[in-house]
Amino acid sequence: MKARIFVLLALLLFVFAVADLFLGSAEIPPREVLSLLLGGDGASLPPSFKTIVLELRLPKVLVAILAGAALAVAGLLLQTLFRNPLAGPDVLGINSGAGLGVALVVLWLGTGEASFLSGIGLLGDVVVVGAASAGAGAALGLILWASRRMGNLTLLVLGVILGYTTSALTTILLHMNLAERMQAFMFWTFGSFGGVGWSELRVLAPLLVLALAVALPLGKQLNALAPGENMARSLGVGVNRLRQLLLLASAILSGAVTAFCGPIAFLAIAVPHLCRMWLNTADHRLLLPAMSEDPAELQRF
Repeated sequence: MKARIFVLLALLLFVFAVADLFLGSAEIPPREVLSLLLGGDGASLPPSFKTIVLELRLPKVLVAILAGAALAVAGLLLQTLFRNPLAGPDVLGINSGAGLGVALVVLWLGTGEASFLSGIGLLGDVVVVGAASAGAGAALGLILWASRRMGNLTLLVLGVILGYTTSALTTILLHMNLAERMQAFMFWTFGSFGGVGWSELRVLAPLLVLALAVALPLGKQLNALAPGENMARSLGVGVNRLRQLLLLASAILSGAVTAFCGPIAFLAIAVPHLCRMWLNTADHRLLLPAMSEDPAELQRF
């Protein structure tokens, strides 16, 4: 039964990815789209059609798949780490911390053009992702420290307060910035996969793949951690090292996606619960691969 669900998820991912490539406001014949994807020169098509397929639609599909998997896995890691079903990058203020890191960098590196990250180049992209991950990691570290001294309910309240505080600081920084950059930041806050092109994907994709490669083999240790740290220690799990890995992976996954795609971390809360429901299991060895196949593009249709 679970194997069928995995196959169904893979099929859904394929169907929605193909639909996003073939459908859009510009009506491009499916045969021509397929030809472009297979390396054709598209000589019979207007130049704009080639740009739409290869420079707009294709990067968007890849970003949606990577970002959906990254946020889903980050949500599961945080829910297991804090043993709280409502834990997630947005609820715990991690997204706001990442946004503050981005705002700090753009204040110094950004340009006055319409695009939020325009003109800063490849090195700027790396710095932006680093700042977002650092901001997310700082917020997550504070929450992790507080989790040892507070109950789950108080922890969620702290996360909300932290989110509002970092959002307020971000607003102050942007208020002192150029009007064009403030407008671009407002569009960024809506969250979208469409603003990421090939240049940004060169930075985003390796980071997300690396963080996912760190997180996916941890299913057995997460199963041991779920009942509590004492149980995990009794089973021989190095809890401190595991906590550090979860902290690092969650910060990179949520911070990198937030930097380029905006605050769309609601996926991080919803998808783990959906996978638990579909698979009817709490086994992380099954949940982690299932969420890596999650069709994040469902939110676009």
